[in-house]
Amino acid sequence: QLLATQATQGINQISHDVDGRFKALESLTMSAYSGGGGGNRGKGIMDHRAISNLKPLTGKDPFRLWNERFVAALDQVHPGIKEMMKHIAHAIDDKRIGQINSKWWDDKIAEDKLDAQVNHSTISRDIHYVLQQLCEDAEAIAKIRSSEGDGIKAYGTLYQWYLGSSGQELSARANYVVSPP
Repeated sequence: QLLATQATQGINQISHDVDGRFKALESLTMSAYSGGGGGNRGKGIMDHRAISNLKPLTGKDPFRLWNERFVAALDQVHPGIKEMMKHIAHAIDDKRIGQINSKWWDDKIAEDKLDAQVNHSTISRDIHYVLQQLCEDAEAIAKIRSSEGDGIKAYGTLYQWYLGSSGQELSARANYVVSPP
């Protein structure tokens, strides 16, 4: 009886220690993905309600609506990023995803006089992390992994794959021609 009690207490202590270490590790991981502007310093992207309330992306059909919600949520975390996401979408549609880098980013912000308070590497990292957390489609996960940590490249690959292969890309281009940004 005494041996069973001691064993149970030992297991409970180990469980408590592991749980504490896991929470510490999770905290460190989230701080590595912290946002860039304003009061976002030190707060992980998934700690923001707008992002954490996004539903998982489960397949091709709901992508357009999910993407609208994703961009709106990202704009809540990084005010002003919505316009940059439009530029990214147009670069993707024009097959220029490879041109999106820090210089391109800074040029677009200056060109449009945007108040985006986040740099290219921060938004790329945040997008990558959110996509990793919210994509549940096996093919999408493989595409994210192939982006080598570049969130904008991962987003572009998914955007092209979802919209291009479902015929929605043509519809998006037609809308762009009818009502440019």
